[in-house]
Amino acid sequence: MKHYHPAMAAARFAKFGVPHGCRSGVWEVALGLRPGPLTAEEEAEWAGRVQEACAQPLLADLWVEADLALVKDSPHFFLFEEMLRAVSLAFLHDPQVPSHCSVPQHPALGYLPPRTADPPSRDPHPAPSFSSAPSDQAAGGPSPSLSGCSAAPAGAKGQQGQQPSVAVLAATACPYPPNGSMQPGGAVLLVAPLCFMYSNPAAVYRMHRSLYCRYWVKLHSLSLEGLPSPALPLLLRTYEDLLLELEPELSKHLQHLGMPLAALALPWITRAFVGYLPVEEVLLLWDRIIGLDSLLPLALLAAAVVCFRRQVLLSCQSSREVLEVMADLQRLQTVPLLQAMLFNG
Repeated sequence: MKHYHPAMAAARFAKFGVPHGCRSGVWEVALGLRPGPLTAEEEAEWAGRVQEACAQPLLADLWVEADLALVKDSPHFFLFEEMLRAVSLAFLHDPQVPSHCSVPQHPALGYLPPRTADPPSRDPHPAPSFSSAPSDQAAGGPSPSLSGCSAAPAGAKGQQGQQPSVAVLAATACPYPPNGSMQPGGAVLLVAPLCFMYSNPAAVYRMHRSLYCRYWVKLHSLSLEGLPSPALPLLLRTYEDLLLELEPELSKHLQHLGMPLAALALPWITRAFVGYLPVEEVLLLWDRIIGLDSLLPLALLAAAVVCFRRQVLLSCQSSREVLEVMADLQRLQTVPLLQAMLFNG
C-alpha cells in the first residue's frame, strides 16, 4: 500500500462506489486533478472562457440551446439550466480540448484565418474562397479570429498563386467549433450529474472537461480503440456479443421485429445513461467507469437492462412496443444489474 500512487488508490476505492459526500474529491484524485477549491488561475481560465463565449457567438452555440430543451423538461435538471448553458458554451469554445483527448476526434471542420501577409488580389473578379476576408477587412477593418488560431503562413499558396492544397488547409485551419467536437444531440446531459456534486460552475467545467477528454470523447468517436477502454464501436460490439451469448432467443426475437440490438442501446451508451437512470444510479455507474478507467461498464449495464426485461420483450409484437417497454428505466438499480451480469450470467 505504501507504494500506491494516490490516483491508483482513489480509482481502486471508486470501483466499489463512492459516498456522495466525498465523491468529488475521490474523482479529482483519480483523474489527476488537484483536489479541493479551485486556484485563482483556474477561476481566471473559467472566466476567460465564459467571456470569450459571450464575445464571439458561434453557429454551433445553437446545438447547446437545442440540447437545453431536454433539460427544461427534466424534473431532475431543470434547476441547473443556466449553469449547464454556461459550462457547455465555455467547453464548446475551449481550443485546448483536442490536444488532451484520449482518442482522435472525428475529422474536424476547419476555419482558415485570413492571410494578412499576402498582397491584395488585383483580379477584378477573384474566385470565391471560404477563406476570403469579409468586405470590412478590405477597408482596413478588424479581422475576425478564433481563440488559438493564427494566420496561415505566407507560403500557404502554391507557387503560381493557386489555392492551397488540402494538406495545407488541414495544417493551418482552426477546428470548428474550437473544441473540435461535433457532439450528438443530448451531449449537454453529460454535464448535468456534475451539478449535484459542485455548486461552483467553474468546478463543474473542470471536471466535465477532464471526463470528456478521458472518456466521453470515445462515445462520440468512431475510433477503433480496443480493450481495456474501448471506444463506441467496440462498446456496441461487446454489448451485442453479450446478448447473443446470454440471450440468443431474445436477440433473434428483436431482430425478427426489425429492432437492431445496437439501435436499442445506442442512446443509453452515448449519453452514459444520463436521463434514463436516476441521478444517483448514474453517479454510481460513473464511479465504476472511473475506478476501472474504462467505458466497459456502459456496455455491461446496457446488456443487463435488456436481459432484465427479457420476459416483457419476448411478448412484444413490434419494434414500437419494444421502444415503449424500454423507455422508462427510472426504477432500475445500477449495482445489482452489473453484479447479475458479471457473476450470474
